[in-house]
Amino acid sequence: MTESPGQYLGVLRDAFAKHYREESDEWTRDPAMRVFPALVQGYLKLPESSRVLDIGCGCGADVEYLSRLFSQVTGVDLFGHEDWIAISARRRNAAFQAIPFLAFNADQTFDLALDNGCLHHQHPDEYIDYLGHIARLLVPEGFLALSTFRNDAQDTFIDGNGRRHRYFRDHELHELLNAAGFEIMHEDDIYRIAKGDYYRLTYARRFSR
Repeated sequence: MTESPGQYLGVLRDAFAKHYREESDEWTRDPAMRVFPALVQGYLKLPESSRVLDIGCGCGADVEYLSRLFSQVTGVDLFGHEDWIAISARRRNAAFQAIPFLAFNADQTFDLALDNGCLHHQHPDEYIDYLGHIARLLVPEGFLALSTFRNDAQDTFIDGNGRRHRYFRDHELHELLNAAGFEIMHEDDIYRIAKGDYYRLTYARRFSR
């Protein structure tokens, strides 16, 4: 990869703007992605008082769903989606910020952070910084629910818009999470019918400091 992290951030921003403009954002309608927040709550069973952060929230569909379960939900994305305005009007406990995740800061910590398909598009030089930033935004022993590509026949490819698609091996992902301050709790596979492979759904807990 020849781009610096800063250059790649511009590539990502342009790619997402193009996808949403052309309505080619297949992830928005992907049923394997839409079940993610329901599966997470089915496993963790967090109380209504929980504060939740959705990283790479896209159109805000997961934020709206989660706002019906929890007291406060914040969505962060590189691209500010037009649907956020209507969601914020309907759900007063939902908030959004259009900002690169590594530049996002909050005046509170979160009980749960969700990443529904964002880490595997990041610049490889920033994997640890990215996961470490999540850990710092969580309460001690807070939870991370992370969805990443799983297909042992794939490695990494760059699509026509310049976005990286990283297919982590289990040991690679686990080593990154451990290095960033997380312990693995559980993993499930979600089948991607259009691709014939899986999303790996990883539940992790921040180490208590």
